[in-house]
Parts: sequence; structure tokens; C-alpha cells
Amino acid sequence: MNIATIKAALDGLTLFTAVKEQPLMQAFADLLSIVSERDNEKDHDNRRRIAGAWARFIHEFIDNGQSTWAGAVYRFARLDDNTFTRFVERFGKAEGLLETAAETDFGRLAEIADFDVCTLGFSMADMTRKEAPQAASRIEAETRALWSMEGRTVKDAQNPFAAPATLAAFERDVHRGGAGILATSTVFHWEAGLVPVVSPNTVGLSDLFGYEEQRGAVLANTQRFLEGKPAYNILLYGGRGVGKSATVKAVCNEYADRGLRLVELDKDNLKQLPLLMEKLSRKRARFVIFIDNLCFDIADESFDEFRNIFEGGMDKRPDNTIIYAATNQHPFVMGCFAEDSCDCDAEQKQLSLSDRFGVTIVFTAPDQALFLRIVVAIAQKRGLFFDEAGGRKFRENALLWEKWFNERSPRSAVQYVDWVMGGGDFPWE
Repeated sequence: MNIATIKAALDGLTLFTAVKEQPLMQAFADLLSIVSERDNEKDHDNRRRIAGAWARFIHEFIDNGQSTWAGAVYRFARLDDNTFTRFVERFGKAEGLLETAAETDFGRLAEIADFDVCTLGFSMADMTRKEAPQAASRIEAETRALWSMEGRTVKDAQNPFAAPATLAAFERDVHRGGAGILATSTVFHWEAGLVPVVSPNTVGLSDLFGYEEQRGAVLANTQRFLEGKPAYNILLYGGRGVGKSATVKAVCNEYADRGLRLVELDKDNLKQLPLLMEKLSRKRARFVIFIDNLCFDIADESFDEFRNIFEGGMDKRPDNTIIYAATNQHPFVMGCFAEDSCDCDAEQKQLSLSDRFGVTIVFTAPDQALFLRIVVAIAQKRGLFFDEAGGRKFRENALLWEKWFNERSPRSAVQYVDWVMGGGDFPWE
């Protein structure tokens, strides 16, 4: 182990300096310092520090969620939002001094990623074996487990920095999907800043049944948006559980590998729409800003303020953003306008807001035939098959289910199939 070389590589990072700030890398640096001090005979019996430093390293390695040390180092490079990654994100490739500095840093990162952390673990065990044999045994056991996780020695593990075209591949990844926080997820919430959704809804187009025309319209519009062609903000209107939100999420999942990102904006944060768009305009990636359950009561004093912000946001929408919103009301202000007390100004305001969406897609509640078709399709996808009598009973129970629970909708169909797969009697039996 050439500890001095690795320490120099870590200390010498000039562009990817945030890599050094990652807790795992800090724990790694601490281990290097301990070994270096031991090699210089400056510290012979600090077993508590050794055990604590190794425990922290293992904790951070597990918490990081990577199966290899080299993979962790590469992930940290993708998470680094620096001058180089921001330039590459927008323009695809760096040049001159910026490119040279990046190539130099990649050489340093390759040395770090190629370091044998298992050998380091065994050294930690040897350093504590005389004074603390039990601690040494624990460190050795964890090191063997680390070795087993990687499936081979770190020296033989694939180093993502080792390929001749590594920097070019890294630049392509960043240009397509972004770096920094954009590399952490494909779905985000906006809460005064982008917050990655750790476990996003993975619904795909193949998981949805019925409403093919509606989904096709959203899909086609999103395709145009990704290609830089004129595309529209979309208002998805329909009752509860008909698949409005699922459609948006499935379409965004479909195009995630092309750099499309979904940003969910809550009604309570609508005042921040201009700030959100300004932030996203600096990125190359394309974003669907999704507002779910968009609805205002007619007496809501914030409606005028919202309308001004929302309409202004639409007028100034950057080329790399598009707005999709879902609502149960149409127009989205709740309440009615009686003919003898019609507030024409208020009605015109709400209609003008809804008209700012280029396309309104209507999801009507399914009729009985469509509901049964959706139920059967979901069951078949889940691997449920019935003979003629069983299929007839399955459909009969589906109709009873929608009368007992949540009315007739795709969501109700999913809940029914979930119940069937879970086994047990129905409430009416």
C-alpha cells in the first residue's frame, strides 16, 4: 500500500474537491492518516482511535449503498457540482485548461478508486491484534465481508476510471443526465430547492390500462418537448383515481433515460414557481413541473395572487420546462355560479387561467365494460388466471367491489386485484 501516493491524490483534487467532503471519504482519509502515523512509529497503541475510525468507515460504506469502493468514488464524482460538471452539463465537453484539470483529477480519482481497502482493513486488524485481539477479530471479519461484497479483491474489481475513454464517458453521462443533485434521482420535490425523491413511484406505461388515447396525447406532447419542438402545458382533468397522476409519472419514467426529470410542486409552494423556473433554466436537462390536485375554493383570497404568478410563469416558461397539472374540478375553482348571482369577473378569471394550458385532457370515469377490462388486464399482468366459472365470479366480485369501495376507477381496480391476490373472503360473503 502506497499510503503517501493515495493521500497526495486525495489532497491534490482541484476540481472535484467536494469528493473529499463526503463522509465516507473523510473516514477513508482518517484511516490513511492512522496507517501513516503507524508506519512512522508515531502511534503504537491508540487502539480506540483505530477501532473508531474503522467503524466509521464501515458505517459510511454501508450507508452509501454502493457494492464496491470504486463505484462509491465514481458516484461521488457524479454528485460533485463544480465548474467542470456545470460546463459539461450545458455544452457537452470542456476544453483547454478546464479539460486538462479534469483529466488530471480523473487520474487522481483512478488511483483512489483502485486502492485496496480490504488490505487496509487487514492492516487495521494487525495494528490492534496485540493490544485488543477481539477488536482485531471484528475488523478482520468485517473486512472479509467487504471482500465478499465486491466478489473479488478491490485490485481486480472494475474501476470505472480505468477505461481509456473514461472522461469522455463521464462527460456524456453528465451532459445527458446532469451532475450534482440531478445525478441523485429522476424525481424531485421543490421545497425552496430541489429535494430528490429517494423512492419514487416506478409506475410504467405497461402498468396502466385503459385511457390509451389520453396517455398517448401526454406521451406525444412529452416526446415533442424532448425533441425541442413546440409543446404545450397540459391540464389533466378527471375524478379521483382515474390515473391522471399515474399517467404523468409513467410518461416521465419512460423518458428518464433521455434526461427528463420530474419536479413535483405542491400547491402551498406555488408562489415559488418563478424561482423554480429560474433555477431550472440554468440546467440543460428538461423538466416536467407537475402540480397535483390543483384546486382553489372560490373564496380563496390567494386565487388572484396565484393566477398572476401562474400565468406569469407560463408566459416566461424556459424552453427546458413544461407544466403538467392535474385537477378534479374544471375549471379548478370550486363552487358554482348561479345565473342570478353570476360573478362574471371571477368566472372569466378562472376560465382565463384554465385556458392558459394549451391542452386539456379529460379522464372520465370508466363505464362498466372498461372497468372490467382494466381489472382483467391487471390480474393477467399479475399472473392471475381463471377458468370460465372462476373468471365469471372474478368479474362479478369486481362489480361488487366498486359499489362497496371508492366507486369505479382504475385505482379501485388495482385495490380489488390486490385484495384477490392477498386471499381471504370478501366483506359481502
